[in-house]
Amino acid sequence: MTFAAYKIPDVAESLGVAVRRRVSIRFIAETAESSGGKLVTDAIAALGADTAAGATVYIWPRDKRSMNAAGNRGALHVKCAHADEDVLFISNANLTGAALEQNMELGVLIRGGGQPAQSANHIQELIKGGVLASELDAAVDGAEAFDEAFVVFADDDLAYFGVGLLAEKVGSTVK
Repeated sequence: MTFAAYKIPDVAESLGVAVRRRVSIRFIAETAESSGGKLVTDAIAALGADTAAGATVYIWPRDKRSMNAAGNRGALHVKCAHADEDVLFISNANLTGAALEQNMELGVLIRGGGQPAQSANHIQELIKGGVLASELDAAVDGAEAFDEAFVVFADDDLAYFGVGLLAEKVGSTVK
């Protein structure tokens, strides 16, 4: 799951190898259209045509995003990757060549425990609930706007991420 993805030929090739091995890949990303002009290129294009065709691609449709008083809609700003329900990587880095090769970025890799499964299950619920839609379905879906933040996982020792919003931890509660 990423906001931006471009100039990642090594990642695209690795994902292509996985697709050819029939690994199930769900790619959740921002598009130029769904970002409302925040991006000029679709993250999906960075995968390459064969990989994109073999992956299930989801977006957060604009009509499902909360809007502030100025009329600005939220952005899909989550950056994470799952391997089944056993491994979770959370990062501040977009999936770009600069992030992978030049920038100073930070992430955490979680193997085991409950967090990978909680996060994967939450994303699955976002898909089931229609908050995240397959790219093809989003093009024809006219559902009303969704106005709620979702916490991807909650644990006393880890950061909190939401769809479009960063959840704030206060004491032992999340708001």
